[in-house]
Amino acid sequence: MEKDLFLLVLALIVSAVFGINLLLVIAVVDIADRLIRLVAYSYISMRRRRKRKCPSSSAKRDGRLR
Repeated sequence: MEKDLFLLVLALIVSAVFGINLLLVIAVVDIADRLIRLVAYSYISMRRRRKRKCPSSSAKRDGRLR
């Protein structure tokens, strides 16, 4: 709820300063917010995947897997 209010106020300010249609600015701000969240989620997910180490072959052979 707070995020939506912040984005609405941001769109209102941008619309008032630049004289652009408010609905267009709201749409652009919403799409930009969704894209930023998607990129951040992808980056965090990719970082977590890289941190996992594959067990060594000797650990597999000796049964020392977690």
